[in-house]
Amino acid sequence: MQVLRAALVALRNLKVPSDAVVLASYPKSGNTWLKMLLCAALQHVEPDFDEIEKMVPYAGLGSPPAISGTRIVKTHERPSRLYRRGVYLVRDPYAVARSYFAAMVREGVFGVGETDRYLCQFFRGKLDNYGAWGVHASAWTRFIDGKPQWYLLKYEDLVGRPSEQIQEIVQHIGKRVDDKQVRLAVEACSRENLAKAESRSLRLGRKRRTTGIGFVGGGRQVPFVPQETFYSHPDAAQVLTVARQLGYA
Repeated sequence: MQVLRAALVALRNLKVPSDAVVLASYPKSGNTWLKMLLCAALQHVEPDFDEIEKMVPYAGLGSPPAISGTRIVKTHERPSRLYRRGVYLVRDPYAVARSYFAAMVREGVFGVGETDRYLCQFFRGKLDNYGAWGVHASAWTRFIDGKPQWYLLKYEDLVGRPSEQIQEIVQHIGKRVDDKQVRLAVEACSRENLAKAESRSLRLGRKRRTTGIGFVGGGRQVPFVPQETFYSHPDAAQVLTVARQLGYA
């Protein structure tokens, strides 16, 4: 099954435009929020969960339109030589795991009390098709190391200094946007405005989506293990090593 999927991903990557800006991340790292911010900064786009999927499609699954002359795609896959430039967005693995667990509880994949079973699958890369966080993050940081066409962005920096980070990314991809437009983009993509956008989407019967900046649209908080318990898990060694390299542990 993994061999077949790898072949499918390779075929999809052939469809990625050679000039495309790739927004890469592990799931639940804030990629949707990042692409909303970029689109709002580049083209005055109001946040809309369905429109953003058309503007910034998953790599190889759609033809990205030019946004101010730039085509952008998103991926959760591991690096490919066909990804020529872009942004690698990384987030504290504890926060990623907590966010992913909450999403899977809402979807009925795990019960609230099944953190032990969940963590075993998270650390072993059995939750989805993207593998373990540690393997994924290690592969991407090695891939972009020394390549000036790639920008390493920490999710925490995006949260703490969104205007500054978006302006740096815009400049990194060769575009110019005035500071006022960036500030308006950040305001348009605030937690409150994204919650409203998600509510509109849900009222229309569309799929629930999240952005990584919290429980968009409200809902109950899902209990999770303390950070110390997370990093002391028997299967956490690789995640802990990479987290330390990135300054997270």
